[in-house]
Amino acid sequence: MKAYYKKNAIQFIYSVCSILISLIRINNFLTATIGTKPMFITYVNKDLIIRNTA
Repeated sequence: MKAYYKKNAIQFIYSVCSILISLIRINNFLTATIGTKPMFITYVNKDLIIRNTA
């Protein structure tokens, strides 16, 4: 039974990582095509973006 849970945990971690990687790729694609970052990235890095534009 322990091995079954371990396998599921590894699959869960792998799926979370793949979702994060796909989100980063989508964000990079949008940044390249539109030229502006999506809102959630802008919100996270608000200070950085304000300093860059100022």
